[in-house]
Amino acid sequence: NFIIKPHPAAPITLPSKLASHVTLTDQNLADCLHNIDLVVCSNQTSSILEVIASGIDVIPCRLQGTLNMSPLYSLDGNDATFATTANELRKMIKIRTNDYGTTVLNYFNLDTKLANWQQLLRPKA
Repeated sequence: NFIIKPHPAAPITLPSKLASHVTLTDQNLADCLHNIDLVVCSNQTSSILEVIASGIDVIPCRLQGTLNMSPLYSLDGNDATFATTANELRKMIKIRTNDYGTTVLNYFNLDTKLANWQQLLRPKA
């Protein structure tokens, strides 16, 4: 079964033929995550960070030839793998639904010294 959570500013209507397999929700993301094994989302959402922090596997999708606005782009020098075609998405879902391990990326910099920020913000003489 699938749960679709559209952006609040872009509501959608599901075709009736999908009604038996797909649930449309307007719940807060945090309230949905306990029922989710895999998230497929746009590359333009910051919600992906909440999903990853929850330890849930994510497949970000991006249209070819468009600007990659994902917060996962070039993370630690290792770009996340984005599905750019329906075939790529199908393969990624198949691989991930047969692999029960979840990798939580080290997205948040918890360095209390914040050396890079201090270097950036320090006035130059």
